[in-house]
Amino acid sequence: MKYIDFEKLIKTKQTNCPCCSSDSSYVIDLPKYPVTEFYKKSDDLRDAFGFIDQSVLFCEACNHLFLSKILDASKIYDSTNYITSSISSQGAVECIDAFVSFIRRTSDKSDMYGSSLIDIGGNDSTLLNNFIDSVDHLINIDPNASKDNENIELRREFLEEVDFSDFHKKTKQIFVSSHTIEHLEDPASLLRKLSKVIKNNDILYLQFPSMEKLIEQERYDQICHQHINLFSLNSISNLMEKEGLYVQDYEFDTSHFGTLRIKLTRSKSTRKKYKTFTESEVVNSYVRFKSYYHALNNSLLNVFNNGQGFGAGLMVPTLAYNLPLINQLSVIIDESPSRTGKKFINLNPPILGIKKLDINSPVLITSISTKAAARKIFSKLVSLGIKDISLPSNIL
Repeated sequence: MKYIDFEKLIKTKQTNCPCCSSDSSYVIDLPKYPVTEFYKKSDDLRDAFGFIDQSVLFCEACNHLFLSKILDASKIYDSTNYITSSISSQGAVECIDAFVSFIRRTSDKSDMYGSSLIDIGGNDSTLLNNFIDSVDHLINIDPNASKDNENIELRREFLEEVDFSDFHKKTKQIFVSSHTIEHLEDPASLLRKLSKVIKNNDILYLQFPSMEKLIEQERYDQICHQHINLFSLNSISNLMEKEGLYVQDYEFDTSHFGTLRIKLTRSKSTRKKYKTFTESEVVNSYVRFKSYYHALNNSLLNVFNNGQGFGAGLMVPTLAYNLPLINQLSVIIDESPSRTGKKFINLNPPILGIKKLDINSPVLITSISTKAAARKIFSKLVSLGIKDISLPSNIL
């Protein structure tokens, strides 16, 4: 991979809340914070690169967390730099399945019958495939949209540029979006445009990482340059109510580090008092997180100095930011052919295949994207005969 000075690719610096435009406070300072998802060849001896001085801001008015600096995605992603996480990965499929279950549970056949189901940011149409026999029309709006079923209509458009006006013509519409709005620089603009075409009998379903659960579970290692926004139930409700859309149902899913799923319609509902946080509560939560990882790093340093990790998932650099001993590992083992023979641009350990796993040495699980994924890795290591396994989290 060619060298990139990511600081020069900062597109926007924001200080006001993207949901309600209120003044916001700097609550987390992240100097020399790693970007994720980027790899180089394992024999590349150049110094580590791929850092920016990042900050996280908090809007106490509507309870919204967001990044201060936004990278210009069009200038940093290309096929030689970037390994994308397929929606068919275990964690992604589990999250889609749970979203499908939520949609089915909070709708009925009359909602589906004769309707169009439109997935905003639908990737490879995994979600839509679950509704082939339930609705009349399936549409996937995504710049990289793909399908394996001829009944799905693809619209390869950047979401910020989508013209939703033609959706007025549909008799009944169900809009869905899974883990998309947190990636948008201006999510409010897209949601406002979308709300203008949602009629009285239409439904909007959203799924995204929950700010509440990130704070409660103290999983600040999940902060990354892709997740520009961390919505709370309060911030998304405030934003959508201004457009005449109201939360009818919702659920939190802690198995995926606090995914929030919501159903919205035009039916005005009595506003519930949702849980909110103060600025000091956010700061104190982050301080506890840093203290935990500082102590953990000191306790494991001698055990894993020049040791081995398992799992080269995309978020390893942000975990290593809080657990520096990861950068002293001799190797990170991974089963994905797309990752082996490489290393992260901002970490030292090479990524090697599972045949290089030393069953006589302790293993630090370095990829902990979901509870299910961590449990699967733990079980696999036990089955391989590994007796000393450490997981840098209490998620099991």
